[in-house]
Amino acid sequence: MGNIYEIIGIYVLILGAGLTFLGVLEMLMPSRAFSLWKRWSGSTLFFLHGILLVIGGFPLTVYEGYFSGFVFMVGLFSVLAGPFIIIYPEKFAGTFEAASREMNKEMEIILIRIEAVIRIVTGIVFIITFFM
Repeated sequence: MGNIYEIIGIYVLILGAGLTFLGVLEMLMPSRAFSLWKRWSGSTLFFLHGILLVIGGFPLTVYEGYFSGFVFMVGLFSVLAGPFIIIYPEKFAGTFEAASREMNKEMEIILIRIEAVIRIVTGIVFIITFFM
């Protein structure tokens, strides 16, 4: 088994591929993605999302390689955002409910597509950093 930094590098590659794939799916089906996020944020298990962000973000904070500053910032954001989801899951559900009431379908699609572009760019950078 390789050293820990090689394992983290593979984690970054797999995470990048997953982020890119999910971003592409969101681009192709933005209305469905918004409704899925709305349902998931309203679920009683949504706090698990925060736990996964914290656990998944920690390896990114110690990544060493090309674009390690960018990877660190994504990891730090994940680690710091996770506790807010754990403590206040109902606030996130309320945000999606308010967005549904206040925005029309076109605005929801624009919002999801912006998020998808950010997700795709992050995923591509993660993939590139593995091969650099």
